[in-house]
Amino acid sequence: MVTAPQTFTYSQASGLALQLDYYAPPSGSAQPAPFLFSIHGGGGSGGDRKDVRLWSLALAQAKAWGFISADYRLIPECDATCAVQDMLEAWRFTTQQLNATVGEEVIDAAKGIVLGISAGGWTATLLGAMAEPRPAAYVNMYGTWDLIAGEWGKPAPVPMAIPGIEQAKPFLDGIISQAKAGAGKPLSGNYLNIFRFLQLPDAAIEQICQANGLSTQQLQEIGLDAPMSQEQVLRNMLSPYSCNEGLLDGMAEGPEGNKADWEKYPGSPAHLFDAKYPPTITLHGTKDVLVPFRLAEQLTAALEKAGVRAELIVMEGADHMFDIAWHPHVEQVQQVAAFLDSVLKA
Repeated sequence: MVTAPQTFTYSQASGLALQLDYYAPPSGSAQPAPFLFSIHGGGGSGGDRKDVRLWSLALAQAKAWGFISADYRLIPECDATCAVQDMLEAWRFTTQQLNATVGEEVIDAAKGIVLGISAGGWTATLLGAMAEPRPAAYVNMYGTWDLIAGEWGKPAPVPMAIPGIEQAKPFLDGIISQAKAGAGKPLSGNYLNIFRFLQLPDAAIEQICQANGLSTQQLQEIGLDAPMSQEQVLRNMLSPYSCNEGLLDGMAEGPEGNKADWEKYPGSPAHLFDAKYPPTITLHGTKDVLVPFRLAEQLTAALEKAGVRAELIVMEGADHMFDIAWHPHVEQVQQVAAFLDSVLKA
């Protein structure tokens, strides 16, 4: 049974205490254990460490692995490279300090698996090249691994339809203009209850929970099903709105006059791939309207060219966030599990 996570402050930046959640493996599991390090999506402008895919948490529990989910600074109040800096710090804390902080040898620093979801894909891709120690494997879930190739400076060919997004336009434009003027308050996350945001019925949420070995009460107890404030709901519309309008590139630069370190944290990181890059498995839908499917093909090809083991699971006809209702018995999750088992045993 999943127990409530332990929360730790892993760093301080921009006046913020940056936190991560550590979900322990089931009681009595062998230690030290591998761990799954989840980097949430949200277009870089929304979401937080509570935005966890239940199938990934359930998989970690089934495998007796630890599970980490961390906050990072959001755009447009901070530039996009801040997220990479934060995740490198969170990885360093996890691999070098977590055991001492917990008081037990709970995780095996050499067996960390990074999971990059949507916008978390670019950060996860850089983590695979820059983290010390490097991740043992990388799971890329429809990730925006290359900020340039995605062409998010252009309006989306097929806009995402989110209820209320047109009415939210003045509020969202205000966030962007304030941030550009340097008047926006930095955020380390914006709570996103993805089930409620997508307006799933209670019966559907209960079914998803049960498939992942949870009750809805347990989901609430571990902090993954709390109410969202109206401001949080509106803020989480910033991601689809910025993609629809072609504003994401500008938002990634942060405030006017800010000097994002793109040389150190490149928007197109393919040149960082080498033979030591972690084996990577990518899952992506061919009908993704937010992150083009071609990015998955390009990532796989670039990794293979560098001599890296890379696999691509094509989700034919699937759009973005196709895994919301997944659980560990889904065929593709089983494929991911088999891939990770083979890497960890190598």
